[in-house]
Amino acid sequence: MDVRTTKWVASPKRPLPDRRRSSGSRSNDQAALARVADAERKQKQACWKANQRIERIEAELRRGYKPARGERLRQQRREQEDYLREFCR
Repeated sequence: MDVRTTKWVASPKRPLPDRRRSSGSRSNDQAALARVADAERKQKQACWKANQRIERIEAELRRGYKPARGERLRQQRREQEDYLREFCR
């Protein structure tokens, strides 16, 4: 049985509070859209970096390594793959 623990934890999905629209909500909507776009951009960048780390680790595994280093590299690769599986499409 493969029991892996990683440091990645998905944040729980919380329902959004029901808010009534007011006359000043357009600027609030734009600000909210900007925050969402920024968060999506940051998440996309984090996914790209995780993929780059996996590629670097796999290149090092192909080059050769001492046994202890190989174990650490495989553990790092598993952690990055778990992150991708959890947070990236």
